[in-house]
Amino acid sequence: MGREGKWEVEQKFTVQAADALRERLARLGFAEWRRGDQSDRYFRHPCRDFRQTGEAFRVRRDADRCVVTYKGPRTEATVKTRPEIELHIDSQEVHEWEDMFSRLGFKALPPIEKRRIAYRATGTHEWADVVVVLDEVAGLGCFAEIECVVNSAADTLRAQQTVQELAQRLGLSQIERRSYLSMALSAWGIE
Repeated sequence: MGREGKWEVEQKFTVQAADALRERLARLGFAEWRRGDQSDRYFRHPCRDFRQTGEAFRVRRDADRCVVTYKGPRTEATVKTRPEIELHIDSQEVHEWEDMFSRLGFKALPPIEKRRIAYRATGTHEWADVVVVLDEVAGLGCFAEIECVVNSAADTLRAQQTVQELAQRLGLSQIERRSYLSMALSAWGIE
């Protein structure tokens, strides 16, 4: 008997005016929660094309942690919704993990570098389950993501509605449906 696991519900937006977005976040009760540089190394599966299945597999590094993440196929929702598994690993062992993935046939792609500022609502708040991130992605531009992580598929509809409502309140309308990986591969000319 397995368990259902976590579901990621998120929407990405192109941002033209980061300062104005920060002001709107503050007015809605959001405060900076985390800040730092991140490096995401994605891996291609040896037997199936994640671009076709909508899956992703990566190792994320930042100043104080490393996380191996598998993102399952997207559902047919207007807001990106999919199962997600995250494993926190020892940053001293990340090279061994990447070597193991390589030996298992996974192909490492060039890393995607970004500067990320994450915001959370302060206190007891209607947006308590939401994280908003502002990303400056090397070679790609500035983006905002609104994300909820829920514990069951049954909770995804409510989370989708929350993401859409907050996007509207923040004045975010320029939806970017492509992943950072998809945008980066296109920019790098990698098939």
